[in-house]
Amino acid sequence: MSDIYSRHDRAFANVSAFVIIDDGVKVATVSFKFGNAVTAFVHWLGAEMVAGRAGGGGYDRKSAACADAARKLPKVFKACDARLAEIQADIPAEKRERRTAFLRAMLEDGGHDWRWYLERAGFTVHQAV
Repeated sequence: MSDIYSRHDRAFANVSAFVIIDDGVKVATVSFKFGNAVTAFVHWLGAEMVAGRAGGGGYDRKSAACADAARKLPKVFKACDARLAEIQADIPAEKRERRTAFLRAMLEDGGHDWRWYLERAGFTVHQAV
């Protein structure tokens, strides 16, 4: 029987997951599935999860997949805001600004790792798997 660490490594060899923290609070998750293409699953808590893909090679596919997913976030955020309006609630301005900062950071795909852009925007990124 293999040891627990070997079993874990085999089970999670093609995935990784990250928790995004803002001011000590979990605000989002980003996870990746690796194969012929990289699929990024981006979830800002309170909004619908989105996915993006990047294939090929010779570049940072994780950052490209994040940017692809992030291009879907404005529509998701708009739907979230509409749901809140239906119940006569609103996102506080500060939280809306941080959500926008997250979106802008995730859209970046200019040569740095996707985490670098989030950290530059003031978020903390912790790898979970």
